[in-house]
Amino acid sequence: MNELGHVHGLDATHGRIFAATHQGVWAIDAAKLGDGFATETTARVGVSSQDSMGFTVARSGVMFASGHPDPGNNPQQLPANLGLIQSLDAAQSWKSVSLAGHTDFHDLVTAPTSDARVRIYGYDAAQQRVRISDDGGHTWHDGATLSLRKLAVNPNAPDTLLATTQAGVALSS
Repeated sequence: MNELGHVHGLDATHGRIFAATHQGVWAIDAAKLGDGFATETTARVGVSSQDSMGFTVARSGVMFASGHPDPGNNPQQLPANLGLIQSLDAAQSWKSVSLAGHTDFHDLVTAPTSDARVRIYGYDAAQQRVRISDDGGHTWHDGATLSLRKLAVNPNAPDTLLATTQAGVALSS
């Protein structure tokens, strides 16, 4: 998978495995995977090559990402941070949801809420802060401040968040 480069996130949906990289989002046809590397079944999705730092797929199939603009379509790289972006068509296209120019989420996870909306947890690495949205990423409030590598949420208890840190796994409920 050398053409993928550095992979920031993997998620499986729609019968494919999506890989978010510094060169956009790529898809691997899960049905064609065998033993070894998936280079023959890997292709970039859509035309955007944005640096997809944070990446997750909600249960509804909506994809969320963050990162930095595609240098081919935005040579001046402005705004430098994408904020939260979403795709409603399996990474074919992306649109801004919030925080453009302000935030680069290095990790994103989603969970359903009790009222059937999407809760998003995002790790703002520049601020070393977890941010939380209960309305699909339109508005945010601040959570814990800590240095972390990866977030995970219990899908059956969306208030329970885990984070990997240098000291081990941190739990917040």
